[in-house]
Amino acid sequence: MMTVAELFERSAESLQLFTDGEKRYSQLLFDICHEVLRTGKRYYRRVL
Repeated sequence: MMTVAELFERSAESLQLFTDGEKRYSQLLFDICHEVLRTGKRYYRRVL
């Protein structure tokens, strides 16, 4: 699982992802953290 710090280092756009206040991004971050804490495994977003 990529840490938040690693995500910030990879792209300047990552900072915007966490600071622009978009509900969809905060939900995505919540989903990632929830999955990691629940299972201890990497989060893989399901694509329909």
